[in-house]
Amino acid sequence: MLPVSHVAVDIGPDREGAEGTNPTTGRPHLPHSPQETPMSERSAYGHEVRIRIGGPAGFGIKAAGQMLARVFARGGYHTFDLTEYPSLIKGGHNTYHLRVSEEEIFSHVMATDILVALDAATIPLHLGELTQGGAIVFDPKDVAAGFIDLGGRRDICLVPIPLTDIVSEVGGVKIMRNVAALGAVLGQMGYPLGGLLDSLRAQFAHKAPRSPSKTSRRPLPGAKRPPS
Repeated sequence: MLPVSHVAVDIGPDREGAEGTNPTTGRPHLPHSPQETPMSERSAYGHEVRIRIGGPAGFGIKAAGQMLARVFARGGYHTFDLTEYPSLIKGGHNTYHLRVSEEEIFSHVMATDILVALDAATIPLHLGELTQGGAIVFDPKDVAAGFIDLGGRRDICLVPIPLTDIVSEVGGVKIMRNVAALGAVLGQMGYPLGGLLDSLRAQFAHKAPRSPSKTSRRPLPGAKRPPS
């Protein structure tokens, strides 16, 4: 049986008020249609976004998914997440699928609006799950955009992010690309990035940091750089 965890926050269905925010909770609205954002559509389940993170074992897939789920849960959304990995002692392809909704949810779905590919193999494995106008966040050092086979689909939004270069610039290691990728996801969605830093600290609060400044010194992908 696949391990499943469910984090739910009691929120109201209020959709009125200032554009982009809920006046009751103050949280930003999730995207409502492909016309509003290239990576989401209104599903049969209501207003929601589905995100899948995929890559080899040991790439911090689960930790990345948990951090992202915490961001949305603390923001007042309902989340349902599913971790999937092969029955191998070492290695194999791992994924973390996160469903985020403005309404209460009780199960996962296969549909994916945003695919975070931490290696080249993730793309063909999950391409068929991408919704109309779905997005693929990837590192060009893993696979060049011109060599990605989309099976003839023209609706996919490719989001190349130099994840390896980002972590290298701050003296980080390759596994830290998972955090950089989360910044890219939130930036692409137009979702506030501040909660990710808080979630990152909570995720690794039990570990003594080797270099406390490395994970926060570099602006997250999608964040506005301060004037020089």
